[in-house]
Amino acid sequence: MNAAPDILGRAFAALRNGPLAEGLRLVEEAVRTLPNDPRAHALLARAQLVAGDLDRADAALERALALDPTSVAAWIERAALARRRGDPAAARHALERLVELAPRHLPFRIDLAALCEQMGDVVIAEAVLAEGLAIAPDD
Repeated sequence: MNAAPDILGRAFAALRNGPLAEGLRLVEEAVRTLPNDPRAHALLARAQLVAGDLDRADAALERALALDPTSVAAWIERAALARRRGDPAAARHALERLVELAPRHLPFRIDLAALCEQMGDVVIAEAVLAEGLAIAPDD
């Protein structure tokens, strides 16, 4: 029996449903149990972001992305952390990476387009959306 989905699921549920201290405890347990699973480290980053510890969130993301540079969960958290830090360039990089990893996932494209528009890159924003609609017209 694979314990990974169980412990990650419990940690995610605890983090989502609160209290935060219990969520953090279970996420840290997941990282100890699954030290080489990038999902556990991405979830730890989410927990640290919620707790307001941006440096620890960043460290967890570094570990997650070192384990798997294609971890969608880690790139989602990287974008959230960059936004929280007020770093639109880093958020844009993370969103661009998410679009590369999941080109048919329109919410990533919408987030990237909105950020590009906020940064004054309207032409790029329109291109990102147009490409997404061409790739996944029914999604």
